[in-house]
Amino acid sequence: MRPTARAATTPGAPSAWLRWLALLALSAPYLQGGLVKAADFGAAIAEMQHFGLAPAAPLAAAVIVLELGAAALMLSGRLRWLGALALAVFTLLATFVANRFWQAPPDARFGQANAFFEHIALAGGLCLVAWEDLRQRRAGRGQA
Repeated sequence: MRPTARAATTPGAPSAWLRWLALLALSAPYLQGGLVKAADFGAAIAEMQHFGLAPAAPLAAAVIVLELGAAALMLSGRLRWLGALALAVFTLLATFVANRFWQAPPDARFGQANAFFEHIALAGGLCLVAWEDLRQRRAGRGQA
């Protein structure tokens, strides 16, 4: 049985607020990260320097704008696909910078591998959000 456009109104289908809560859960790491970095910009700069990223201050500012802006797009529904895709790409890039478990000492490898694959899964979920938003737009539903 193929899902139809009426699936969202079918009894037992997730309501709009439950869908929004799921989007909030996917956005939470970026909202938290962006707010913490904005509140302690010095620590955000130190984080960039820790990973060898330069120039640290402009990169830290760009990350804050990206995390908060893309999360806002996802939650508002305005260009949700773009916000989700931006966060997916950012997550993949950051994961390969920060969670290189294959280079970690043996005692740190397990935890870093877990973090690596959790972030890969998060990026996959964000790609699904983008894909579904684009699918709905093509079906003529607007910003659903």
